[in-house]
Amino acid sequence: MNPNLARLQPYPFEKLRALFAGIEPPAHLKPIRLSIGEPQH
Repeated sequence: MNPNLARLQPYPFEKLRALFAGIEPPAHLKPIRLSIGEPQH
């Protein structure tokens, strides 16, 4: 395998998951769905 693969940075969604780890939204607020792709009706 290419030895430079270890130098790659994490994917953006992996970074977001790490940033949001342990954060809980306020229970009294409705979630805002941020879907990517086809509309979710």
